[in-house]
Amino acid sequence: MIYSFFGTDREKIVARGKDIVASAHKKRPDAEVLRYDASTFTTDLIPDLTARQGLFERKMIVVLDDVYTSKTYEESFKKTLGDFKESDNLFIFLSGKLLKEEKTALTKYSEKHEELSLPPKPEEKENNGFAITDALLARNRDKAWSLLAGVRENIHAEMLAGTLTWQIRAMLLASEPGMTEAKSKLSPYVFKKSAAGAKKYTREELKDLLLNVTLAYHRGHNGEDLMVELEKVVLSV
Repeated sequence: MIYSFFGTDREKIVARGKDIVASAHKKRPDAEVLRYDASTFTTDLIPDLTARQGLFERKMIVVLDDVYTSKTYEESFKKTLGDFKESDNLFIFLSGKLLKEEKTALTKYSEKHEELSLPPKPEEKENNGFAITDALLARNRDKAWSLLAGVRENIHAEMLAGTLTWQIRAMLLASEPGMTEAKSKLSPYVFKKSAAGAKKYTREELKDLLLNVTLAYHRGHNGEDLMVELEKVVLSV
């Protein structure tokens, strides 16, 4: 069984995950609670985690935090989401902003799903993260940094991290060998811009950029200033 929570409001997503774990543990007091993130999860775990169990065997409650959107496990999840759904164990997927195809697949197999996103701040519609992603697409470091400095007080750092992650993943998807607009399931506008932007990077550079945004995001939740961490990423472009 899958419960999934995703979007740009990390605080609410984590809180919903904790609520579900607490509620499920009351119903299954003997269940083992396991937690994995992108650094601790491996595809070798999937068969054991999803295996159907006997009536009297111990069940598991498994939290998968920022694992679903990892490029490392993308193909494995495409093949095994049905196994997660049919398992007697409970899987709680916590993710950031999802691409359309990712959201469609995950919600299809989820018993319960919820998108939790931050509301825009005043002026954010004019000074939003998409101007920064446009500079990222153009690989214009100076412009990206200047825009980031200009919107610092008018945009949620977590929302910006989610937008940057979404754009980099779209570039990786659009740049896959043999990828077409139809296969990508991105909108024509997003696919065209992402494919053009991806040509300014190697795939390894895009993967490193995605990793750096992810690491910045986690450092932000470990006490560092997330906006400063994102500035460092932008300056590395």
